[in-house]
Amino acid sequence: MSSAVADLESGLNAMQNLKPPGVSGSRIAALTALCVNNVQSESVLIQKIYTHFKKAPATHKLGVLYVVDSVTRKWVDQAKQHGQPINSSAQDGTYAAGVHRVTELLPVLMNDITQNAPGEQKEKIKKLVDIWEKGQTFPMTMIESFKQKLNAPPVSQNESTTPVGSPPPGAGLPGLPEAKPSAAQAPNDIMEALANIARQNITAPPPSVSVPAAATPFSLPLTQQGAVAQQPTLQTTQSQSSTPAPAPFSAVAHPINAPNLPYQYPPTDTTSGSRPDSALCASGDCK
Repeated sequence: MSSAVADLESGLNAMQNLKPPGVSGSRIAALTALCVNNVQSESVLIQKIYTHFKKAPATHKLGVLYVVDSVTRKWVDQAKQHGQPINSSAQDGTYAAGVHRVTELLPVLMNDITQNAPGEQKEKIKKLVDIWEKGQTFPMTMIESFKQKLNAPPVSQNESTTPVGSPPPGAGLPGLPEAKPSAAQAPNDIMEALANIARQNITAPPPSVSVPAAATPFSLPLTQQGAVAQQPTLQTTQSQSSTPAPAPFSAVAHPINAPNLPYQYPPTDTTSGSRPDSALCASGDCK
């Protein structure tokens, strides 16, 4: 096993000395045969290929991916011939186990080469994915995800990805003090806020105030209205003494409808013509 792993590593290193993308048909065939004949070490072989792919420069990653493609398709054919189902339950050191292990690592390899490979190699990568699709080498869902990434429009390095508009506050570079607004900016912000408040006060409708309904004026009977209308206005005069004198009151022209009194009002003394004492009237002796 040690010799097979050493031979694989030596052959991969030699491919880096070739011009991009580091492809040699004879070397790929030799490395493929080495992996098929030493399938019992499939886990170590795959680990060596993966490590070499990650270390390879972007211009030579496609050459390593060709090795992965050739070895995997040979292992798929051998797994079918030996009746080995390709799944996670495959026994280590078998063709099916090797294919399953490559399938788990392939998304990482494709993300790396899609992002870093030169633009002129993208068409070759697409052709490789088409071969996998026709041969059903890998799951179709995985192949579709590879095709979507390869067909996505490239993002130009000179094109700014910053959204249109000013950056949010505090979005400066790390380690640099945050830029503070100038002194002239603060009054402008205050004036703008006051103007907005004034516009809101002008445009806002005045609050509705419910006015209580006017109370219905009290109406007197017609007879009482006539009597009140003809009453003279009382006038109060300030006398020289501290106690004001009562104002004279004249009888109304029309009597108010009131119950008949047992005596004449005002009662008069027939003998003297003077007004009797109130106490005598109360006792009935004023008659």
